[in-house]
Amino acid sequence: MSLNNTWFTKRNGLWRIASVVVLLCMVMGVFLPFASLRTSAETLQDAGALEEGAVKNGLFRDTDGEIRYYENGIATYAGLVKDENGYIYFINQTLRAVYGYYAISEELTNGIMPAGFYAFDEDRHMEIRNGIYTNDWQGYTYYFVNSIPQAVGVVQDTDGKYYCFTTIFGTNRAVENCDFYVTEDLANGLITPGLYRFDEVGALVGKGGVAVPGSKPDGLYFEDDGRIRYYQNGVPIAAGLVQAEDGSIYFISLLRYAVKGYYAVSEEMTNGILPAGFYAFGEDYKLEIRNGIYTNDWLGHTYYFVNSVPQAVGVVQDADGNYYCFTKIGSTNRAVEDCEFYVTEEMTNGLIPAGTYLFDKTGMMIGAVETDESESASSGAEETVTVTEPITNREEETPAPEIPTGSVTEPVTEPVTGQTTETTENTGKPDETKKEELPQPGQEETTSEGGQSGKKGCKSSAGLGVLVLLVPVACLVSRKKGSGHRHP
Repeated sequence: MSLNNTWFTKRNGLWRIASVVVLLCMVMGVFLPFASLRTSAETLQDAGALEEGAVKNGLFRDTDGEIRYYENGIATYAGLVKDENGYIYFINQTLRAVYGYYAISEELTNGIMPAGFYAFDEDRHMEIRNGIYTNDWQGYTYYFVNSIPQAVGVVQDTDGKYYCFTTIFGTNRAVENCDFYVTEDLANGLITPGLYRFDEVGALVGKGGVAVPGSKPDGLYFEDDGRIRYYQNGVPIAAGLVQAEDGSIYFISLLRYAVKGYYAVSEEMTNGILPAGFYAFGEDYKLEIRNGIYTNDWLGHTYYFVNSVPQAVGVVQDADGNYYCFTKIGSTNRAVEDCEFYVTEEMTNGLIPAGTYLFDKTGMMIGAVETDESESASSGAEETVTVTEPITNREEETPAPEIPTGSVTEPVTEPVTGQTTETTENTGKPDETKKEELPQPGQEETTSEGGQSGKKGCKSSAGLGVLVLLVPVACLVSRKKGSGHRHP
């Protein structure tokens, strides 16, 4: 084979080698240092020592004492950042390092720690925790290994007390304030498998007060201690949704007894009784069958329920004449709240004209937004809006209007226990759950984007048309000039 026919030749060999080197460098991140900008340690710089006119880049302690992360002079929502001393900070949406308890998602960890919840002290340093912590995040007890809660089963503390750590609603924490059957796998050889009683902080206080394994046939039991349990092979189990003879539905959770409050029930826990979703259980532990509009409900939002399942049914009018618009926001079917929202023709249900409307924080429509139609579609100017007078007032609780039910989509699956914990940075509580961004007129995800994208499209098409017309004209002029040059 001739050398000239090979991939590497004298003529193009260096170029091919250079191409391979560039490709490898890009893969290894040599040309993309920003991809690992925050995974390595950052030097905590003093803003007061910065030269006048210098642009901030990296981690800084500013002159006001706050710690921020800058990119090209702009403070950023950086997530977890580690300094050269190994201290870890959380730069959240306030654009500064915080203290207290915070839940940190995978995209904000920057590879420094796994996703989870963490505590930050008054110096804004992450507290690296190991061992048992009682009355911690949301008041529960945890066993930490390098600040990560573990489901390690039975553990004995330095005072000789026993705790049992397992996974409860997706969180690794201690079994608390209940009778709980400790299996051999959970016992870790420290105690005999069996039914035990755990107090409000998770400490084992003695044998369980209900039947021992093998003493009861399978089924639902209303115990003398007031608990409702479901037994299988003589042992209380996390049975999920169960239905009593009178038709009442209970949720036997991982605590092995019926619960009350709000709970997200996964598909495997429904037992075919209801679709997966979130449900409310009353003081008598029975499922509350809900139909109609419920305001300030699950996580403070407003929903339209059909047999306790939230629906995305579009516009609904309640008995007082107030309007709401129910749609899918994130992964949840709920009311549009506290925003201007474009209601499409399909969503109106014939109750109102399609258009932009203003909704209050409970989801009630309080007025139509009138757009200024005098503007030219190609002007590029922003729309000016005025809000009409509110349509009407409303009661907080409303009966269920009869309207089309629409389709049922899967609601949120994150469980709660009937209480929503608000977070403030200075109280050491968890960070407040961030609400989903609602689609707005003009944004890409809404049905009202057509005006904006149409303007951009018109501009682009006009520019292209002018260019297409100019090219032949330019060629004609060029020919005439050339022709004149050859024939004076």
